[in-house]
Amino acid sequence: MTKTITSDALKWLDWQSDKQMKWALQHFSKKGFLHIATWSPETAPLHLKRWLEEKPISADTELLLDKAKNAWRQQKHRKQNSGHKGYNFVLPTGVQATLKQLASKRGTNMTEALKELIGEALEAEKHHQKELKGLQNGHKQALENLKREQSEAQKRLIQQKKNAEQQINTYAKGLADLDHATKELAEEIRELLWHKVENEIGISRQLASQDEYATLAELHAEELEKLNSRLRMQGVVDAFTNRPRQRPIQNRTPSSDSSQNPKTNKL
Repeated sequence: MTKTITSDALKWLDWQSDKQMKWALQHFSKKGFLHIATWSPETAPLHLKRWLEEKPISADTELLLDKAKNAWRQQKHRKQNSGHKGYNFVLPTGVQATLKQLASKRGTNMTEALKELIGEALEAEKHHQKELKGLQNGHKQALENLKREQSEAQKRLIQQKKNAEQQINTYAKGLADLDHATKELAEEIRELLWHKVENEIGISRQLASQDEYATLAELHAEELEKLNSRLRMQGVVDAFTNRPRQRPIQNRTPSSDSSQNPKTNKL
């Protein structure tokens, strides 16, 4: 009796899987072993199973089944690795040993370990770029703040300079006005002192002789010196002579001034 294929030889076929049955029918049909044009989709798997189980065991039959089994395995592998691409590259033996050790620690194969390492490196790079971008943005913001503060400080300095110049101009004008008023006041005081000495000796400058005018001028100078002493104006511009003092003026009595330093100033 001729031996036929056993169920163990066909156990890689899942007769309940529509996907695998469709693939098997197409595979054997393309190879020219089956003519399934007259089979309905519902009965085609039963016809395929009966056809395979009735085939006698031979080298050709075993080769046919082995090729079909390998083809199905490759089909499943391609489906499972969709989106993957094979690469051939050479690694140093030390790197390969390290990769194998890492894969063992992770409980996976070298391919998966390498994929995980690449993914981790990519995530680390993304994190690094994110931190770097954050630092750059922080530095950029700090630089903008510094420029803004510098601009504001420069504006404040310019405004302070303008204010200072306005104050200086105001003070300078005030000093000029004060100097003018002081000179006018000094002139009025000198004139009053002339009237005082004229009244004391009863002589007018316009009617005085040369000697009388010299006496009037001397008395007038003494009155000016007394006034300067009372106002304590040593070391500043003498408002009555319009020249800076070289040294403090000593108080003089009328007798000593008239005997040692006769005045002959004329207005």
